[in-house]
Amino acid sequence: MVAHADRLRTGRGQRVDVSCQQALTRTLSHAPQFWDAQGVVLRRMGPYRPTAGDSMVRVNWKCKDGFVNFMPQGGGPGVSASTRAMLAWMREEGMGSDSLDAVKWEQMHYSEVPGDVMRQGVVDFGRFIDTKTKDELIAESRNRRIILFPLNTHEDILEYPQLSERDYFVSLPHPELGTSVKYPGRFILDGVADRVGPRSRAPLLGEHNREIYGAELGMADDEIESLKGDGII
Repeated sequence: MVAHADRLRTGRGQRVDVSCQQALTRTLSHAPQFWDAQGVVLRRMGPYRPTAGDSMVRVNWKCKDGFVNFMPQGGGPGVSASTRAMLAWMREEGMGSDSLDAVKWEQMHYSEVPGDVMRQGVVDFGRFIDTKTKDELIAESRNRRIILFPLNTHEDILEYPQLSERDYFVSLPHPELGTSVKYPGRFILDGVADRVGPRSRAPLLGEHNREIYGAELGMADDEIESLKGDGII
């Protein structure tokens, strides 16, 4: 995107070399550090993630109509305040937890929270979250500054308000199906509608053989037919 912006500004293009390995490492996020720092290979843990030693914290929770992500944690003001805000909300609705309220969240990193506290959190936080819908949890978490977000389904993403406001999805015709299909659209709004984003559906098998082999590579029709007959294209 930076190279694209510079080209628009200066008229000069650039060669962009992106490492697949580095992109994958970034996707894994915290995983490499676990091996470097602790000699631990991360394993699948379902709705949990490891903290330290044999301790783990739950991050995905079932609610009334789906799932949300919320990580009880301590440490700095921002993260411990999120946990405190959730506990305060629970208490206001008659589902408070004395044992979790007593934890000194502000004084400990989430990796230092004892396993028995985390296990109690699974019970108490889980029971409360399961009484709310995703929309209720998102709206109130925004108001209370709780670090929580939904685990969206395909339907949720198609109806997501921000994406709808940006006219993100576009309908592309599929003549072979006799209908149009919604596709992810422009990842950036740059003021020019057709500069980025999908322009047509993915080609059918061999749909552009004539354009590529004939017009661009200069093959004669009989050569193309021969390749097709031999099952090469």
